[in-house]
Amino acid sequence: MEEEEAEPTIGNESLIDLVFSWSIKDVLNKDLYKDKVEQIPTTFPSTSSYMKSFIFPLIEETHADLCSSMASVSVARTCEILSVESSKDYQPPKDLFYNFEVDKNNGGTYEPETGDLIALTDVRPKCIDDLRRPPNFYLIALIQRVKAEKDCLKLRILASMPIVLEHDMQKNALFAVFLVNMTTYSRIWKALNSDPDSRNVNIIEKLLRPDSSNADLWLYLYRLSLFFSSGQAFTSWDDD
Repeated sequence: MEEEEAEPTIGNESLIDLVFSWSIKDVLNKDLYKDKVEQIPTTFPSTSSYMKSFIFPLIEETHADLCSSMASVSVARTCEILSVESSKDYQPPKDLFYNFEVDKNNGGTYEPETGDLIALTDVRPKCIDDLRRPPNFYLIALIQRVKAEKDCLKLRILASMPIVLEHDMQKNALFAVFLVNMTTYSRIWKALNSDPDSRNVNIIEKLLRPDSSNADLWLYLYRLSLFFSSGQAFTSWDDD
C-alpha cells in the first residue's frame, strides 16, 4: 500500500470541520438540511452563483451517506487500534493529529484507507446506542495517511476531539469503525471553492457567457457530472 495523504482543509473552508461539528443526533436527522437544499437552476447570473448552487447539495449528499452508515453501524467494518500517540503536529484546539498503529493480522474486518471517516470507540458497536451510551468513549476522526510496514499499518489521523491517551488506551481497547470515505466529497468541495482566478473557474465563466452555445454548456455539465462521480481533477480535461 502506497503512502497517501488526505487534504481535509480546503482554503478557508473545510468540509471536514462541518462534518466534525455534527452530533450523532445531527447525523441521524434526515431533515437537517431540508430547508437549505434547493433545485439547481438551468441558468446562472454569475460563476459564483453557479458554484454556490452545488454547495448544499454536496453537504446534503455527504450527510445522507454518513447517516446511512451510522444507522447500520452494527454491521460496519472494524479493526482494533494497537497504539495511539500524539503527532508532532498536534496543536489544539484544531490540529488534533495522532499516530495510530493497526495490526495487519488482527482478524479485523477493516483495513483503513486514506480519506476514511471513522468512529473511534472503546466497544465494537452492536447498535447506534452503543456510541452514545455513557461511559462509552466515542469520537469521529479522518484518516489522513496510511503507511504499510511489515507487521502493521501506521496511520496519521485528524480527530474531532482530543483523545485522553492515559485513560482511553490503558483502561479499554480502542476500535476504528468505518463510516464513509471522504476523498471524493473533499475533491468536489475543493473544486466548488476554487480560487476565482484559477483555470477551473475561467472555464466555467467562459461557458456561462450569453454567447456560449447550449450544447457547449451541457457538454460541460455532463463532464462535471463525470467529475463528481470519479473525483478526477478539472485539469484532466482539454481546454478547447
